[in-house]
Amino acid sequence: MSAAGRHAGSGMLRAPLLVKEIRTRLRARTVVISGNLYVLALCTVVLLGLLGGGSVGEALGWQIGSSLFKTLTYTQALLMLFVSPLVAASAVTGEVEQKTWDSLRAAPVTPRKIIAAKLSAATGVFLMLIFVSLPVASISFILGGVAPVDLLVVYSYTVFCTLTVGAMGLYWSTRFERSIASIPAATVTAVLVLIVSSPASEMNLRSLAMICPTEFLSATYSDAPVAFFGLECPPWVPALALLAALFACLVIASVTRLADERRRRHALRRAALLVLLALVAVFSAGEQVTADLTEPAARQAVGSIATQLLVVWMAAALWIGSSVPVTLGEPRRGPGRILTAPAGYVLLIFAACAPAVVASLIVCRAGAGLWRSSFLVFAGPAFMSSLTWALLARWLAGNSGSMRRFVGLACASVLALVIVVAPFAVLSAMADASENGEPAAVQFASLLSPLTAIWHSTGAGMYVRNLKAVTGLLGKDGPALATGAIFMASALALLARDIAAGRRPAPRGTGPA
Repeated sequence: MSAAGRHAGSGMLRAPLLVKEIRTRLRARTVVISGNLYVLALCTVVLLGLLGGGSVGEALGWQIGSSLFKTLTYTQALLMLFVSPLVAASAVTGEVEQKTWDSLRAAPVTPRKIIAAKLSAATGVFLMLIFVSLPVASISFILGGVAPVDLLVVYSYTVFCTLTVGAMGLYWSTRFERSIASIPAATVTAVLVLIVSSPASEMNLRSLAMICPTEFLSATYSDAPVAFFGLECPPWVPALALLAALFACLVIASVTRLADERRRRHALRRAALLVLLALVAVFSAGEQVTADLTEPAARQAVGSIATQLLVVWMAAALWIGSSVPVTLGEPRRGPGRILTAPAGYVLLIFAACAPAVVASLIVCRAGAGLWRSSFLVFAGPAFMSSLTWALLARWLAGNSGSMRRFVGLACASVLALVIVVAPFAVLSAMADASENGEPAAVQFASLLSPLTAIWHSTGAGMYVRNLKAVTGLLGKDGPALATGAIFMASALALLARDIAAGRRPAPRGTGPA
């Protein structure tokens, strides 16, 4: 087939493919039954709410309407969070299991159109259920207590959340070959979104917690704004921005997973990921910069920002290190070269965290003596430990297939997490339990964690009460310098190993035939 004929066929197949997917979904009896049951369940909730609140009195009608609207939106958002990714998780794997995937790939249709059709069909049913619930939710307007703006904000968020978690399930469907593996992965991801939101909110990262429906609805109904560089922004601003960026990352990743290996390009996917990282850095750092910062608050803020940067750099370093064999084999031509070259990609990872670095410098103006300590924290333990983890993931991943890279990334992530958390947790527990200070062995062992150097250098003594044995031997800046030296030695050892392995002669009999 000629190029013109293929292009024309692809254009003609775009609409029929989408129509076919939607008809396949809507012709099932379960769609009609589930839609009627969904409306019936909502009407039951409304009826119970009216019967339960009717005995209170007519003066509390607006409270009944507000409570009824909250119940409906909470139920609907949680339902979409858990059910939508499960349906989308079998979109591509179902084609493989039904032996129709080869026929679909043989048709003149691009992976982008396949993903668009599958995602539209998987989430279209749930979007229909969301809009069907509008007349039921509008009963709250009759009772009062709900403004049209609240309805617009909550339903817009629910639509964005449904599309994002649907794209998440579709991504897992492209990662695995069987639904028995993709559906549990989508379920675990949805549960993690719900679980991680609570610790993020407690760690003063409410903007990241807004991705979870329960946290977003709670903040919306309580009129609790999100801090943003001394200002206040409504919760829907970080929520919709992060959901849109995450949706773009998942869709682009799904398309590249279906693309031909010889023509696969990771530049667009990594560009979308960098936008997501930059948004996370902007909102998380903006929460630490308040309008009036005292010196203790400034030290606490610098420690929080440095910890966030450490987590982002650690995750990026582990991913980059494990994917070095892939990036080295990619063609690097044109403007996307900086996104495919490992060195340029590392620079862009740091550029994505630039808002957090700028925010830390702003915070330093409010705290005396934080300039030198902040430089030691960012240039010492954080940078050198990230380099060490990248080299460690590179070593464990090796040059073999994707399964070896996945196992190597998982092992390096667990090891890095243990090194970061365990020594610092032991030091904090000993500081809270002992009145005379921690043993010297515990103090020196805690230097393996960059968190110890971060919180000591910023002067946040509420987490690291004292390191008298370390500071008495190495000086005031000893913890930061010692941790940086430890990870520098580890990085040099891993580099020396790679150099030695590269110069090592190949065993006999392994050359080309």
